[in-house]
Amino acid sequence: PPRSTLFPYTTLFRSGACAVYTVTEEGEFTTIDLSAPGTDGFTKGVKGVVPGHYGQCVALQLSPFVPGVHLSVGDWTFNVWREGTKSPLFTSPFCATSYTCGAWSPSRAAVLFIGRADGMIDIWDLLDRSHEPSMTVAVTPALVTTLEFTTSGARQLLAVGDDQGTVHVMEVPRNLRRAANNEKQFAANFFAREERRVEYVQRRIEQRKEEGQAEEAVVPPADAAEGPTEEEKLEAAFLALEEV
Repeated sequence: PPRSTLFPYTTLFRSGACAVYTVTEEGEFTTIDLSAPGTDGFTKGVKGVVPGHYGQCVALQLSPFVPGVHLSVGDWTFNVWREGTKSPLFTSPFCATSYTCGAWSPSRAAVLFIGRADGMIDIWDLLDRSHEPSMTVAVTPALVTTLEFTTSGARQLLAVGDDQGTVHVMEVPRNLRRAANNEKQFAANFFAREERRVEYVQRRIEQRKEEGQAEEAVVPPADAAEGPTEEEKLEAAFLALEEV
């Protein structure tokens, strides 16, 4: 996709506080705090920068169903983030071609539509499977640049834009627009479980690091006064044989 200096972002307002979440050309997920009324010692600015993609991010969208959950798209993967975490909750497997845009389903909490550079759209239902798309649809021979949803009566329509300036309008099938019972709660539980997994992995990494540092601290330094090593003994014996 063409490079740009304007990157996707989302803005959240909660109890007077304002935070901006954005993605960068280096594939990072960034948190910027702008205001927090009533917070002592508050300073605005960048509060977190977390690596997430290997290349430029092309999309960032807040989940319309689960608070604090974001979708980012870049390189050959997409990530699902929770605010405050130090790594993605979910990272998709690498696609054979680069991803170019993405959007949450407006009616199903765990369904994602991801545009590709080869003109196809991968549709992911994270409650159905997470190792591969549930469906891949060929839309255009050009690179997909935009995905926008709208409704027309009982129908849900998806407008797909490509880099040739063409808009393709598709009707979303019933199984991809009609949510199952308690699907929103199931999606929230899925993201909460992934958040606990990420936190556990982070704790284990920190614990292993601390254990490694402790082991290094108790290892005694090498002492030149110690006796010769086995290799030195063999070398001395060999030299003694030569002198004989």
